Amino acid sequence: MRNKELKVRWRLRDKSYISLKRRVFIATTAKLLRLIFTEAVLYVHMTFASVVAGRLEIDTCSL
Repeated sequence: MRNKELKVRWRLRDKSYISLKRRVFIATTAKLLRLIFTEAVLYVHMTFASVVAGRLEIDTCSL
């Protein structure tokens, strides 16, 4: 009985360890994706803003 109990405990410990690794992996992946997405949005926003600013400068120069 004692041996069986230990086996069950080890199985539970292994599962929790795997789930911990999975949680850490998911968390780091989510952080990386969020960072990449934020950088991409900022890049697109800055590019769009510079294009708009460039057009405005061209318009004011032609006047």
